[in-house]
Amino acid sequence: MAEVYKTYVKTLPRHQRLMIFVDAKISELSLRNIMEANLHIWGGRYNPIIPVQDGIIASEWIDIIKFFDPDFIYYSKSIDLEYLKRLNLFFPKEYIELRDGDQHNFPGVNIHCLLHEHVHNRFMTNQFVLLQYDGDWKMEVIAKSFYQLNFGFKQFYEGEKQWTNKLNAISINPENAVEINKYICSRRPYFKSLLSSLHIDSIALDM
Repeated sequence: MAEVYKTYVKTLPRHQRLMIFVDAKISELSLRNIMEANLHIWGGRYNPIIPVQDGIIASEWIDIIKFFDPDFIYYSKSIDLEYLKRLNLFFPKEYIELRDGDQHNFPGVNIHCLLHEHVHNRFMTNQFVLLQYDGDWKMEVIAKSFYQLNFGFKQFYEGEKQWTNKLNAISINPENAVEINKYICSRRPYFKSLLSSLHIDSIALDM
């Protein structure tokens, strides 16, 4: 009788892969909105943002995108969608037009879902700290866009509060806004870029 062998396969969850094509003349605000939306989802740090100059993608960018298999492709309105398809380098689930100036809600797992005990050791901390925005958005803060992009310094929507409410929050308001750098150095709030680039083991995620 033939001997029976068992085979084991370990699978890991992976993030949604997005590829974003933008007009090379994109405004700073629009580009920052795209970057911020990417850093707000798991794996978003790795989503390439590809410039298209006068309707053409430069060869050095082609060398990058041909090794990337996107689930979704986003593109600026000024870019010819048929040109992207004729490249024959990807077969996404969907092509989605970007709306200039909009706040984007890209598909994927919110980075705050990763703020739990399974990833504490990756940050060498026992308690995650949230840099919490506590005031009217017109509140004067030097380099506010930098803190918003890198530390999530913004008002959270209701669905995120189930993850952020359990964090040790540093409340920044008009009275203590000038001390924001001191709080970052002494309390070390989480960094969005690190969260959005984590490699996650087989754990339950809210997809």
